Amino acid sequence: MFPIVDKEAFDSVRAILDLYWRDNNRSRVLNKDGTYAPIEKTNEEENFNAQHFLFESHSGKKVLV
Repeated sequence: MFPIVDKEAFDSVRAILDLYWRDNNRSRVLNKDGTYAPIEKTNEEENFNAQHFLFESHSGKKVLV
């Protein structure tokens, strides 16, 4: 770990991390016993894939799934 002292760099890193924290596509949670389990989504929760979002927003191309 290291501090990010530049405000612009900090904001960029934070924005990217926020996207990945929202990502619920094939997400898993680590259980106390060391196993991983899929995260259960609610019906209201919209599917979000951070990598697709970043690709589409920077390339102008649509990801076909």
